[in-house]
Amino acid sequence: MKVVIIGAGLTGACCALALAGEGHGVTVIDEHASGEATTASSGSAILYQTKDSPLHVGLTRKSLSLWDDLAAACDIPFSREGSHVLFAGEEQEEFVAQRAAMLRECGVAVERLARGDLEGRMPALHPDIRGAYYCPEDGEAHPRQSCIGILSAAVKAGVRVCLGERFEGIGSVGGTHVRTSEQTIACDAVIVAAGHWTPAIVAPYGLDVPSIPERGEQLLTYPAPRLLKGRIISARYTRGKKAGAFVGLALGQEYDGRIKIGSTREPGQTERVTSERARAALLEELALAFPELARMPIERQTVGIRSGSPTGLPIVARGDQPVTLIAIDGMGGNGVAYAPLVADIAADMLAGRESEFAAGLRLQA
Repeated sequence: MKVVIIGAGLTGACCALALAGEGHGVTVIDEHASGEATTASSGSAILYQTKDSPLHVGLTRKSLSLWDDLAAACDIPFSREGSHVLFAGEEQEEFVAQRAAMLRECGVAVERLARGDLEGRMPALHPDIRGAYYCPEDGEAHPRQSCIGILSAAVKAGVRVCLGERFEGIGSVGGTHVRTSEQTIACDAVIVAAGHWTPAIVAPYGLDVPSIPERGEQLLTYPAPRLLKGRIISARYTRGKKAGAFVGLALGQEYDGRIKIGSTREPGQTERVTSERARAALLEELALAFPELARMPIERQTVGIRSGSPTGLPIVARGDQPVTLIAIDGMGGNGVAYAPLVADIAADMLAGRESEFAAGLRLQA
């Protein structure tokens, strides 16, 4: 089967590699460089501790396994250094403890650490922090480096990549084809993995993708000596992910030494502009956990647009009239975590196979 993938971000790269592995002829198109748009502003964490249901835990378990495989096959920066969820009072601890109990019931290892246990694991804590819950199985993958590595592996497997080409439309007269600013590509099916642009691309072809765009902002420090291991998140962050707009602490040190301070979530906002209000709120959140880190100079502030879904689960939608079309969207803050998983689901859809998670995700047809 000849397949065109619209979008050379992380999800598109994973789709390309998965389909090439099944013998399909794959072409990837993107107006931008690989991983330059949505992927470039994504977080890198793949976490059990932010999941709030057994279904989400199952998706994360499968995704972590797929990331293990990708790291071995593509030589990309993926590690499992765990995560800590900090709590500052009884109410916060009760919430995090309930989440930890659910994870343990699903077979995930989670350990409660008192404040004294955290000394030596991380920088000096705010006096109000009482402890943390630690999950050693959580991981992280650098979004853009992973995207480039996976797409390079796909090219070695025979995938054709056409960057700098603007998508202009899908046609069915005379056979299915995709038109770009540079060429017309004959194909049997089209996969759209174009971030928050996906709904607008597929809507003219009868496919409704009910994703919800949301803006997120993060801060990056200048490169620093290694201060953090794994991901550190606040109870406010894990709780806020269910509450619409919020600011919560999600902290990690990148492979280049920069400390990434996230993040905000602003549903319905699609302007790629940073705000001083978000910067101040993020630094305030950081100071509530690590006062000394909050005084570090900030090199830059980033903003990205991601798409959530009404159910909080990925959307993988298929339509067959007038063309075979699969749309992938709605992963919210789990774009990096779920990219290889939704790629496998898309491959199952094209092959007519039942996906392991089809019932839970309520995949559209």
